[in-house]
Amino acid sequence: INGPLFFANLNYIENEVVKILRQFPRLKVIIFECSGLSYLDISAIKTLELLCERLIAAGFYVSFSSFNERVLETLEKKPDFFIRFGNTYPYLQKAIDDLWHLAHRNHDKRLEPICPLKDVVSIKK
Repeated sequence: INGPLFFANLNYIENEVVKILRQFPRLKVIIFECSGLSYLDISAIKTLELLCERLIAAGFYVSFSSFNERVLETLEKKPDFFIRFGNTYPYLQKAIDDLWHLAHRNHDKRLEPICPLKDVVSIKK
């Protein structure tokens, strides 16, 4: 996620997630890499929570990586965010290392030869 995130532009993120899910139909793990996230308001947190809840209900494991200090300070105002949405990692590589086994349980290379965790799919505006 790059740039500021607030209620009005979160729909863009949701649409991009849907495109990625269509591109990788056997995807099991979604890591939101947030090093480019410069700002997050409380309404965006709520909407992001709803998106994550829908993804989790659909069977996906959702995680986040690389929040900067400013965004972390905002997220700390809603501490249940960290409890509800699994692990948050300081770096993307740490997230990939920890979640690799979840993504490749029953993985069939014939059906999906490219691993989206190794070929990062970037959402850019």
